[in-house]
Amino acid sequence: MPTVRRRKRLAQNGSAKNAETFAAILSTFSVGMLRLTESELASLRLSVAVASHHTVDRAETDLDRESLRQLQAIRPTSWDAFNYVSRLSHLVYATSLLDTFLTDTTQFLLMLNPASIGKDFKISIADVLEKGSRSEVLVYAAQRKAREVSYKTFLQRLDYLRERFGLEFDLSGGDVGELGHFSGLRNVAVHDQGFIRLFLDDEGEVDFDQRSCSLHPTVVSIDDLRSAYRAYRKVAFAVGTAVHRQVLKSVSHQMISLELDVLSKHSDSSADTSKGTRHDGEGDPSDGDA
Repeated sequence: MPTVRRRKRLAQNGSAKNAETFAAILSTFSVGMLRLTESELASLRLSVAVASHHTVDRAETDLDRESLRQLQAIRPTSWDAFNYVSRLSHLVYATSLLDTFLTDTTQFLLMLNPASIGKDFKISIADVLEKGSRSEVLVYAAQRKAREVSYKTFLQRLDYLRERFGLEFDLSGGDVGELGHFSGLRNVAVHDQGFIRLFLDDEGEVDFDQRSCSLHPTVVSIDDLRSAYRAYRKVAFAVGTAVHRQVLKSVSHQMISLELDVLSKHSDSSADTSKGTRHDGEGDPSDGDA
C-alpha cells in the first residue's frame, strides 16, 4: 500500500536530530498556549480589580490613588468592549497557534521525504538557480508546498497528512466537529465583524438591515474559549503522537514525550468543564483557516 511505503520511508529518516526538531515544533505550540493562559490570567485579575473597586468599601488611603483614578475612569461600555475584543483576540490567537503547528509539521514531514512534495509541484529555473545548493531548493519547495496546504481548512489539512504520509490520528467525531466549529467561528471573527446585511429593495436601490447585535456581532463566551483550547490541544496531541510513533518511532525523545504528556493532561482536565455554546455563522466551509 502506498501509505505504508511512505511511512516506512519517513521512519527510516528518524534520527535524534529530527526528533529534536519536532520537539521544538511541539514546544512552539505549548509555549504559545502557556502565553495564552497567562494573558487570560492577567485579564481575570483585571476583572477582579474592577469588580472589587465597584463593590468593596475601603478607605482611599488603602489604595494607590493613581490606580484608583484609572479604575474610576473605566466606563461600563468601555469594559464591555474590552471583554468582547479580548475574547475574540484569544480565540484568533489560539487558532493561529494550531495553524502554525500544522504548517510547521507539514513542512517537517515534506523535508524528511521530499518525494512527498509531488511530481505535479512546479518550481522555476530562476528559483533553482537562485538557491545555492540542493538542500536550499528542497527547503524552498517544502516551504512553498506547506504554505499552499495551509490555505485549506483544518479538516482538509488533517486529511492531507493522512493521505500524503499515511498518518493515523486518534480523534473522535466530536473532536473533529469541535475543530470545524471553532475554526469557523474564528473565520467569522476575523473576516466578518459587521452587523448589517446588504440587499436590493423593490426599486433596485441598495438597502440594509441589522442582522446581529451592534455591540457583539460575534458572541464568544468563556466556555467557548475553553472548548476551543481543549479541541486545539487534542488535535496537536493527536498529530504529535502520530508523528512520534509512526514517523520517529525508532527514536525515543524525552522532550517529545514531555510535550505530549502536557498536552494530554490539559486536554483531559478540561474535557468535562468546557462545553462551548454553539452559535450560527460557522463560516464558509470552503474558506481556509488562515
